[in-house]
Amino acid sequence: MRQKMKHLTGILLSLVMVIGLMSGMSTTAQADEVIPDTGIEFPAAVYITGPFNNWTTGSAEYAMKIDGKVCSIILKDMAAGDHVFKICGATWDEFDYGADGTVDSSSAIKIELEKYNDALYKGANIQFTLAEKSDVKIIFDGSTSKPKYMVTLVDSVLEAVKEKINGIKAGDTESIKAAREAYEALTPEQKAKVEADLLTKLTDAEKSIVVNNPTNTVTEPENNSAKGEVVDNKQKTTSISKVKAGKKCMTVTWKKQTKGGIIGYEIQYSTDKKFKKDVKTATIKKAKIASNKIKKLKSKKKYFVRIRTIKSSKDGKVYSKWSKTKSVKVK
Repeated sequence: MRQKMKHLTGILLSLVMVIGLMSGMSTTAQADEVIPDTGIEFPAAVYITGPFNNWTTGSAEYAMKIDGKVCSIILKDMAAGDHVFKICGATWDEFDYGADGTVDSSSAIKIELEKYNDALYKGANIQFTLAEKSDVKIIFDGSTSKPKYMVTLVDSVLEAVKEKINGIKAGDTESIKAAREAYEALTPEQKAKVEADLLTKLTDAEKSIVVNNPTNTVTEPENNSAKGEVVDNKQKTTSISKVKAGKKCMTVTWKKQTKGGIIGYEIQYSTDKKFKKDVKTATIKKAKIASNKIKKLKSKKKYFVRIRTIKSSKDGKVYSKWSKTKSVKVK
């Protein structure tokens, strides 16, 4: 009996030791639990600073754009040679990040973290070198506690247009019109670099004007305009300077419009003053042209002429309102 009790006591002690060991393992597991890296907490405003602004903190001109956990800024006309910078807040005490992060090896411009690290500061500067005078985009990625830096060459004009498109809101006529004009002013090479989703945003916004604000951009089936044409009453228009009669022909001269995205003109002429019948159209495909000779007209007939400008959009042509009508009697 005594031996049995001894045996049971041994078993109980073993169980107590196992339970204690498991409890200790649980405590260790909790202690070793991985805390997710939520990245850097930005202040209300983040700035870039360096010799280019005399190391001034909180300079509005050098405020970075914050998008989630990523900050960026475009610095224009940076001279050829070495440049250094740090990321800061309105004051150094509020936010101070330098070479305590990593660099993006995919960057087209070589970036280095300066070797020295003064104990007075969180980190040394970030350094990059330009072969020639350039516009650069500097990106500070704070999505992890160890930030990443990237410097790339950019076209500041193109980037400004992208910003305009990205900032438009459906129904905001002025911003949509400004974004379209800015886009149309780009070169073909620059247009090719505008992302498809941005162009979709612009065209969708333009459609919202047609639907929600018909007094501004409307379809005009009257005055012999084809149904479904998009006519922007605020689009830059033109006027006829003169109409010169010839033998079964006439030459129309107008004021050319080469700005605002204009790509050409449409001339309408008819023997009917109200343009309800016997209406013909001539399309001019270059904005720089300012006159056109129209042939095969009826002799001794009086013709009425008007003109309008044409812009291009993703969904087709956009027309201005018609100019005032001028008339001439053909020889």
